[in-house]
Amino acid sequence: MARLATLCLAVLLLGTACQPTMSTEAFFAEADQRIAEIRQRDLVLQLVDPAGKPVADAAVELRQTRHAFGFGSAIRPWDEPFLNPQFQAMFKQLFEWGIDEGALNWISSEPEPGKEDYYVADRLVEWAQANGIKLHGPPLFWANDLAEWQKPLEGDALKQAMIRRLDAVTRYRGKLEFWDVENELMHYDFFVERLGPEIRPWMFKEVKKRDPDVKLMVNDYEIIAGADPDNVERYKALIRDLQAQGAAIDAVGVQGHFIEEKWIDPVEVYRRLDSLAELGLPIWITEYDYGTWDVALRANALEAVYRAAFSHPMVDGIIMWGFYEKAQWRPQYLPDYGPAHIVDADWRLNEAGRRYVALRDAWTTKASSQSDARGAVRLRGFHGDYAVTVTPQGGAAQSFSIELPKGKEPKTVTLTVQP
Repeated sequence: MARLATLCLAVLLLGTACQPTMSTEAFFAEADQRIAEIRQRDLVLQLVDPAGKPVADAAVELRQTRHAFGFGSAIRPWDEPFLNPQFQAMFKQLFEWGIDEGALNWISSEPEPGKEDYYVADRLVEWAQANGIKLHGPPLFWANDLAEWQKPLEGDALKQAMIRRLDAVTRYRGKLEFWDVENELMHYDFFVERLGPEIRPWMFKEVKKRDPDVKLMVNDYEIIAGADPDNVERYKALIRDLQAQGAAIDAVGVQGHFIEEKWIDPVEVYRRLDSLAELGLPIWITEYDYGTWDVALRANALEAVYRAAFSHPMVDGIIMWGFYEKAQWRPQYLPDYGPAHIVDADWRLNEAGRRYVALRDAWTTKASSQSDARGAVRLRGFHGDYAVTVTPQGGAAQSFSIELPKGKEPKTVTLTVQP
């Protein structure tokens, strides 16, 4: 697989020269070692017949069907591409997690006061549930994405509107894995300015009242991307302050919007993730993309971020911010910085898409083996769900579903095989 040239974070600082501490090649080698340790586990399949006796010399096929790590993408359910069966099929081929890019945002679900509209969001949630796609909820509250009627609100009128907004939590209870409770709270103070600092822990507590099982996330930008590494410390301080006020934060979201002028140094990305990990909370890269017309550079950037994230033990997943050329935000909002898609308009994977698939394939377990005299099969696989096919000598193929969760000790699974 192609490797990145040695890159340097100081390019972020208007081209300042610098001396990298480690080449990308050396970092990738270390990352691969970490991945083997933290993302895989030994598995022992014990094959027995209905009487409990070992089944020797059976052929065994192991195929991973789902990853414990979250590989996902944003979806625009209001766009024509989402209704295209080819889009939906390719999404399921490439991703196991999704996030609504805006249909469920407050500005969309309540465009006028008291007139709620969940039609498009419902369509996405129903499709995801029918197709085994896990969903992150979009921002419940986001000061940079308010409807005109919301902007002048203050005091009790704003509080009552926020309570009505929380109806979305009840509506989708049990259907979403996460809610981004307040988006980009490090950069915007609308709700605090209008209602005081206590409004933020109130948001978290109210969401938990309505859906005790959903995970609550903070999410912000210029954390792993951006020229100011001190943002990491500011973000950590804000999170700790929220926790001290009683906010139940389950995960830390960091956006990953990189632009063409910003080289991506995986060493620096990993260092910032390592600093965030001091909070002891799972980390998600929630909005990864890298815009450039140079698709080879786009592929290299993707590999840099994905290897850094997948090799960090506290990172639970990466959500790509759109994958298809005709359903991606950058051409509309950042046209001068180049596209970020991995699938072209003709539904073909470009070089960045092929790099993504190659990484996914490298981190997906497929294995063939044969049970020994004691009926045991010993394998090592990536964490996740598996389909197992066992064919005893002279018998028919039999199918099983198993899980290989995280853990350091070997996982033993006993399968009863019919003769």
